Amino acid sequence: MQDQATSSIAASSLPSSSERSSSSALHVEVKEGLESDDEIRRVPEMGGGPIVSGSRPVQVSGGGQRRIGKNPAERENRRLKRLLRNRVSAQQARERKKAYLIDLEGRVKDLENKNAELEERVSTLQNENQMLRKVSELPIFHFYSFFHSYTHV
Repeated sequence: MQDQATSSIAASSLPSSSERSSSSALHVEVKEGLESDDEIRRVPEMGGGPIVSGSRPVQVSGGGQRRIGKNPAERENRRLKRLLRNRVSAQQARERKKAYLIDLEGRVKDLENKNAELEERVSTLQNENQMLRKVSELPIFHFYSFFHSYTHV
């Protein structure tokens, strides 16, 4: 279903055949698995280099070799495939980001709960400490501590 939506999005965002400089009868059909992974990843050269028909390697000034597309239909086919791959990749990246944010929000909630528990414990311990200080200031407490230190010397 996502592939159909992506294909329709790709087709609707592309210029119509009458808007292209090539023939108005040009029809490109995108089929999966027609090209190898290397050919799919390769971006066609858009520079002003010589146009060569066929798919033979052409020496490029950078020292590497590139294949020039057989015809404009093949180039358009590769361009459409590249656009579709980019859209799918972008959608996957958005989904990964969404999952990451959901996980992060869950961790934030857990840490906020733990922080609230720790704050409550700190408050309880502070109250207990304050009560113990008050008890230690009572005169009877001083008597017992004096008596205890005097008898155990």
